[in-house]
Amino acid sequence: MEDRETKRERMFAMIEKYEQGSESQVSFCNHVGIKIHCFRYWLNRYRRQNESGPGFVRVTGDSFIPSVDIELRFPNGVRVGLGQQPNVELVAQLIRLW
Repeated sequence: MEDRETKRERMFAMIEKYEQGSESQVSFCNHVGIKIHCFRYWLNRYRRQNESGPGFVRVTGDSFIPSVDIELRFPNGVRVGLGQQPNVELVAQLIRLW
């Protein structure tokens, strides 16, 4: 039987793999063979441990946006690709919808 630290490391490694991919939570869970409620428990623990400050950053019309694709990830697993130079008003509307 694995100890708590070993299990935490293994589960956090799985969450990091999910974060780097593009699958939905359900699809990822089916792929790796884990129950969705277990996955979400570890996802929440991982995110709480890795919080680095406020969850939101103010974006204005003149904010610098790097030339990389931008993606919104909602807590329910939905991901919205916005391209390299998204319309700031559209981004604000999408966030308010959540």
